[in-house]
Amino acid sequence: MKPSALAIVAGCVVAMAIAAGSARAADRPPDVSQGTCVVIGGGLRRDNAAVYRRLIEAAGGVQRCRFAVFPTASDGIGGARRFTDTLACYGVPPNQIAIIDLFPENAARTAFDPAIIERIHNCNAAYFAGGDQLRITEALLKSDGSDTPALASLRAMFRRGGLIAGSSAGAAVQSPIMISSSGQPAGTLDEGMDSLDLGLTTDPLRSGLLVTQGLSFIQDGVIDQHFNQLRGRLGRLARVTAERRVRFGFGVDENTAMILLPDGGLEVVGAGCVTVLDATAARCEDGPLGCHITGIRLACLQTGDRYDRNTSTIRPNPVKEPVTPGSEWLDGNHLISDIGAAGAVPYALFSGLAANTSHKQVGTMLRYTRTFPHGYRFTFHKTAATHAWVGHLDDVTARAIEGVELTIEPVVGALLPPASALPVDIPSGAAGMACQAVWFRGLLLADDHRRFRPDAPLTRADLATALAGAVHLVPPAGQPRLPLDVSETAPWADDIAKVLEARFLEMDSEGLYRPTDFVPRHLAAVALARAWSLGRCEKLSSEPVALADLAEVPQSANTSVFAVIRAGLLSPKQGHFHPLQPVTRAEAAEAICRLIGLSWQERNR
Repeated sequence: MKPSALAIVAGCVVAMAIAAGSARAADRPPDVSQGTCVVIGGGLRRDNAAVYRRLIEAAGGVQRCRFAVFPTASDGIGGARRFTDTLACYGVPPNQIAIIDLFPENAARTAFDPAIIERIHNCNAAYFAGGDQLRITEALLKSDGSDTPALASLRAMFRRGGLIAGSSAGAAVQSPIMISSSGQPAGTLDEGMDSLDLGLTTDPLRSGLLVTQGLSFIQDGVIDQHFNQLRGRLGRLARVTAERRVRFGFGVDENTAMILLPDGGLEVVGAGCVTVLDATAARCEDGPLGCHITGIRLACLQTGDRYDRNTSTIRPNPVKEPVTPGSEWLDGNHLISDIGAAGAVPYALFSGLAANTSHKQVGTMLRYTRTFPHGYRFTFHKTAATHAWVGHLDDVTARAIEGVELTIEPVVGALLPPASALPVDIPSGAAGMACQAVWFRGLLLADDHRRFRPDAPLTRADLATALAGAVHLVPPAGQPRLPLDVSETAPWADDIAKVLEARFLEMDSEGLYRPTDFVPRHLAAVALARAWSLGRCEKLSSEPVALADLAEVPQSANTSVFAVIRAGLLSPKQGHFHPLQPVTRAEAAEAICRLIGLSWQERNR
């Protein structure tokens, strides 16, 4: 939430004290308590019976619960009153619910008022309604970051086994350090990008992600709310956990509750997801060219799933069964062009990985200045610790996944009309149109000097990229076994793994792929014929063709050479196929276009 004017003024006065208090809170040993925290991601619907019943149950049940409801984050009691009315709808007697009239504007008196302290003491549950979380800390913390008597009474209630709960702002405030907002105007805020670009701040007037002292009812994590509904929250939560070395980041969706138990357990209840970031091994490196974060482990849970914070493992809802290798129902994924968009992260984790044979899912988050975009690439990797589950709950597919590794790295690019960036050496005629087509679709790229090099020999790496993109090849299940001369970080590594899996191309006897070697025409024929069979689900005619140099064609490639000639993929020259000569990039471009069957090309044939 955006800081209120009062919050900003107060924040300027106590910024240094809050920062110091935040550091003390992060170092403070865990309280010895038996209390429960319920963290609601905001947008809690009145008909979400599962969450309301768990709140009442955690507070001792309908007969024993005594709720203190804090409207403090707001400037009125409307939200608190709606919550109390809903509790009454679920059977809680109105005389067991007290709205605590505590706001920053009256905190100098109310947070020290014995009558208020007594009302809190007589409760066994506290609920913080939504609004601006800075208002809560301003009201309950002294200017030096220490507890007011009202907060001390809440802590005593929590240690007795009480409940601390809250939604939205009331969720964010429960952790030792608290994500608030930034000094950017609300209409220009791009939370994930600003957090990664501008970093963290403890000053409400400075740009960047505002991180201040929370109330520390949760000792081992930091909370982010509205997680998959608002833009870019994975980026900001990743930065906070990695840079501040907080073990866990908890991203809680709207209309969803995360229940944190004193034994280290975590349970999810409600309509959405809870995304858990384990930053135990995370590193955050920041500099002029952006922020680079490595080593974060992700889990994503839905209702009925449990998470053990001691072991960082999931105990899934019993309706879910493990997704075992070979039982995935999706083969391959594509770049997610806006990983900051609503719902993009669970899609990446569930559809891109859990239900998928792919071993990684990539997404980007970009900001544009005219034609120049900069931003961040998010890479989600399966690891040896990755496990996934799927089932059906109330006729809806329910999933869970753990052990996914997240890397965030800065990237730049260009946003230009194709004609303005067209390679400078595109030939004329049909070959030129084919070169344009494969260049625009990213199947064969130009070099750093904007040269397509149509007459240059095609490399084995470039052929792998072209075929993998043209046919949408299925990646190998699990982590692919790459040739000895292909690094996992090489730009063509994934494409080579795909063409090897499809057996379009082969490694040599030494286990090498030789990505920079040129492709002779007979091997290009073999790869193209196999790609046609797979991509078009039809077998090419391999009726022999009279060739003056047929004796030079390896016998194992004969039928493929005949097939690609008859299909118009590669053509002889004056009766010679020249099987040992390299295929040129222009020839490859024409063959790839024919293989795809582009609509404009088919109309012109």
